[in-house]
Amino acid sequence: MRSLNKMVRPAALAATLALLLTGCDKYYRELETAGTMPIEVDKMHPIGAELQRPKLDVFGSTDLKRKDSETYFAVLRFVREYRRDGRGPLDVSVAPHGRRDLSSIQSVIRDTGIPAHMVRIRDRRDGGGTITLAYDRVAAIAPDECRFWHKDVTRRVEIEPYPNFGCATQRNLANMVADPTDIVVPKIEDDRGSDRRAATYKVYKDTGGQPVAASKAKE
Repeated sequence: MRSLNKMVRPAALAATLALLLTGCDKYYRELETAGTMPIEVDKMHPIGAELQRPKLDVFGSTDLKRKDSETYFAVLRFVREYRRDGRGPLDVSVAPHGRRDLSSIQSVIRDTGIPAHMVRIRDRRDGGGTITLAYDRVAAIAPDECRFWHKDVTRRVEIEPYPNFGCATQRNLANMVADPTDIVVPKIEDDRGSDRRAATYKVYKDTGGQPVAASKAKE
């Protein structure tokens, strides 16, 4: 599954996210003005997603070769975050005077378990850091702060949720989601294991067609 997620094209994903993103505050006000307020929590306080591009500038330093240095840990942490959240390749932009530090960066990347074909090395001439690491990732966007308290919830005669109903739950869900890509598109289902299916069928057959749970209870 991990390899499939890495192959999601950032450009196509960005286009999909652009269509899905909706500002909660603006969305809520427009619906309220039109008199068509939804009662579903996911529509009142929608969770969105956006494509982000974290970057790390690494300036030439012998600290990269020391595994107890701050620079080494900064690179290691960034590369681990890419392995966990990255979509597409890990871009390594190298200035002309940064070639001497490239091997140290590549060593950290290799030790983290990232295959060579997922690393894209480029030359840079923009005057930035010696080496810059960057990648694309999908981030969940929580609804706006739960601040819709303009109505008295103690005097509501309508049988409908109050404006902030479910807002905190939606915000917590957005902050806890493990893979924000799931907000945009569901994962591909893996095939079920045939070994377990064969073992269950054998027990069913050996017990004369009784349910497996019942046969286990008799044991």
